[in-house]
Amino acid sequence: MQNAIHCDVCDEQIVIKPQLKKHGDGVQETYFNCPHCDERYTAYVTNAEIRKRQREIKRLGELLHKITDKVKYQKAFEKYQNRKAELEPMMNVLKYKIEMKVL
Repeated sequence: MQNAIHCDVCDEQIVIKPQLKKHGDGVQETYFNCPHCDERYTAYVTNAEIRKRQREIKRLGELLHKITDKVKYQKAFEKYQNRKAELEPMMNVLKYKIEMKVL
């Protein structure tokens, strides 16, 4: 089956159909609604800085597959992990602001 979950409100099965809503200042929200009760679920929220960092993380991840030296690999992997760890709180703050209608 496709990406499916059960709605927290009505407990019906939902096939996730992501939608994109653009807010001001380059903020983009990816979300989906329950087709049965219209409950809204925000998957994630990004802005220009977050999308730039996501591209960097993707590039770093792709480079990891090309490194054969163990020391260089470990250093690159740590950088990759650190960038991912930095990104999560940024996304959570932005998601919170959208959900609280601060933006």
